[in-house]
Amino acid sequence: MSKLYSLFLIILVICTLASCASSGNSQLPLTLNKISSGKPTSDLLVMFPGINSPGTDFIQHGFVSMFQHRYPDVDIILVDTRFAYIKDDNIAERIQNEIILPARRDGYKKIGFTGISLGGLSALKYSKTFAGNLDGIVLIAPYLGEQSAIEDLLASSAPFAWSELNTNSRDKTIRLWRYLLNKTQGKKSKDRLFIAYGESDRFSDMQRFLASLLDKNNVFTEKGGHNWTVWKKLWQTMLDKKIFDY
Repeated sequence: MSKLYSLFLIILVICTLASCASSGNSQLPLTLNKISSGKPTSDLLVMFPGINSPGTDFIQHGFVSMFQHRYPDVDIILVDTRFAYIKDDNIAERIQNEIILPARRDGYKKIGFTGISLGGLSALKYSKTFAGNLDGIVLIAPYLGEQSAIEDLLASSAPFAWSELNTNSRDKTIRLWRYLLNKTQGKKSKDRLFIAYGESDRFSDMQRFLASLLDKNNVFTEKGGHNWTVWKKLWQTMLDKKIFDY
């Protein structure tokens, strides 16, 4: 076997392993880190970071301390976000069985979600499957599916007619957006929805469209793209506005 061919095999194996490690294993339990307020409380915030990021990124970038300064009596759960759970479409059931049901058993009555990028999609998939279980969802620069699947929706002046035309679609992105359209039709739901994003975010077309369906008080924007600097500014603004019902 030539040295060149051997080197090729080594590189191929490394790339394959890296791919598997980064996407994760959807059969493994979620990785959770709980931060207690140190006080008796029935309030809980669950935080989902971006793709393949550890939940502890919220600590590193100051999100947890900023939240605790405004809401000192709320417990927090940080969740690692792995693409495998989205790919295999079991994230909603994972969240229900590994976070929500145990939290209810522990006495938590008010539960809110915050999700960044792919973490925002995780939050929405849970809300879609288990509607009414949450007291608020805050999406920061959310990834909202494959844009190519909903180009006609983004260009449509009649989004609800689009929804009806796609009633039987099995495309995951289309089904998500049919849920979002139904959720935002002026019907008050327990799990209130907020969105925040950078004006030049790479997913801004879909983010702006979702924002157009919400009350303007539930929408926050900032100059910049898809990065922690922008998200931190947005987070501070939302905390100053006291959007959480704790």
